[in-house]
Order: sequence, then structure tokens, then C-alpha cells
Amino acid sequence: MVDFSVPADVFIYILDLFGTMAFAVTGAFKAIEHKSDIVGIIILATITGVAGGTIRDIVLGEFPTNSISDPAYVIITVATAVVIFFLYSHLKKHWNVFLKFDAIGLGVFTIIGAT
Repeated sequence: MVDFSVPADVFIYILDLFGTMAFAVTGAFKAIEHKSDIVGIIILATITGVAGGTIRDIVLGEFPTNSISDPAYVIITVATAVVIFFLYSHLKKHWNVFLKFDAIGLGVFTIIGAT
């Protein structure tokens, strides 16, 4: 049998990146709904993606915050925004699925905050 064990800190890191991406999806969709250009979409996706984690880190007393010390957070929000920008016409009919991303992101960050 194959052992698929993942260290706890790596698992939390992956969850954190997934939650960041989930909120970036929501931010990108909202920016497109408000007729923003690609720069506005990237900015709103990045703000919605990293703001929650940044506030969490500040409340927990972690300085510098993860979104500042690790560029992966900003990279994943920018990549998510660009993908949503180019695929929006195909994805808008599945908005209900992406709305669930917001709930998933909230759940992920709740788990991370509790650990």
C-alpha cells in the first residue's frame, strides 16, 4: 500500500493557498460584473484573496504576514484573475459553482485559524 502522508504544515499551506484562490475567484467575478478592465480585475482579486489572510495574521501576531513574506499568495491571485478574465464568457453560466468557492474559502480559513 502506498503511503500518501503529508506533513501538517504543508497541508495547512496548501489549504491557505486554496482559500486565497477561492476568494480571488470571487473578487475577479465581482470586478468583471462591475465592468473593470484587466488591471482592476487583478487588483480586486488580489485584495479579496490576501486581505482575509493578512488580517488573520495580524490578529494572531504573525509579522510579516504570509502574503508579504511569501510571493506565492500574490502569484496565485494574479494567475486566478487572468484565468477568470480570459474564460469569463465560458464560466459565467457556472456562477453558482464559483459562489460555493467563497463558502469553501471561508471554511478553509476557519480551519487554518483554529489550528
